[in-house]
Amino acid sequence: EATDILTIEGIINVKMNREDDTGKLFITWVGGNADIYNIEGTYDATFASKTAEALNVSSPYYCASLEVKDGKKRYYRLARPGTLSFSVQTVGKFDIPSSVGLNELSSPLIVNGNDPGNIMGKQLNGSSNSTTADRMWRYNPTAQGGYEIAWLVGGVGTPYDGQWYTDNGPTTIKIGTDEGWKCQIREGNPSPATYVSMVGEVSRTDRTIPIGVGMNFVGSCFPVEITLESSNLFQSGMTGGSNSTAADRLWKYNVTFQGSYEIAWLVNGVGPAYNGKWYTENNPTKLKLMPGYGYWVQVKTGH
Repeated sequence: EATDILTIEGIINVKMNREDDTGKLFITWVGGNADIYNIEGTYDATFASKTAEALNVSSPYYCASLEVKDGKKRYYRLARPGTLSFSVQTVGKFDIPSSVGLNELSSPLIVNGNDPGNIMGKQLNGSSNSTTADRMWRYNPTAQGGYEIAWLVGGVGTPYDGQWYTDNGPTTIKIGTDEGWKCQIREGNPSPATYVSMVGEVSRTDRTIPIGVGMNFVGSCFPVEITLESSNLFQSGMTGGSNSTAADRLWKYNVTFQGSYEIAWLVNGVGPAYNGKWYTENNPTKLKLMPGYGYWVQVKTGH
């Protein structure tokens, strides 16, 4: 197995960057003994297969055939020319389908920052007021209405366009790496987003997400779908039951019928063939943890 020479040499801050004004995406890094690297690319976040994206390039590298909101996903790492060594960091871009209305999303990548400007940038439609601008909603049960809301400024002029505001001032909202949020795309705005582009680093560790009694709005910060049985939710202490009323549950927003949810509940206390399984109503669930989407994890009182 190749030694991670790039880490030893001190390569740091490999980042995927998004230019919302031009639609371009580019990779930057700070090198060690040399700044010249090959770029390897793949459509598989685990890098089970890869292709040579570019040879002997320096920072910044602009990604070919890839743009903001083009519906594509792609992952990259740096490789030392003439060796089998590669960077420990994998970065990428992941597009999430979106539609007019409320979309419950999360980032499948570790974003370079946790405020709306870093997470979403200027890729949505801004406006001069919050009633017509696209918005981001962060769940906070202690906030008025249960949410903190930021809206994208546009059509006002420099230096305000492209900034995110809460009420009448710059937002202070922060969204954690494994949090879900709502992305509100307004009807009537020009070219409403059919995708939103997330850029960042692929997690190198298992994700641990704190949850408490009640409703928890979370996301899976890894760009690979997994079944609920392999999610480790049961092993982590969620409580099952012999029926959906007694069991902890997982809710996924149904964009086909806005305002409705698909719900899975955890079975336990029934028998070895069923304990730890997830059901929707009376049948094994078809729900999976899909990258880019937000999920509500419901922990019942007393569990």
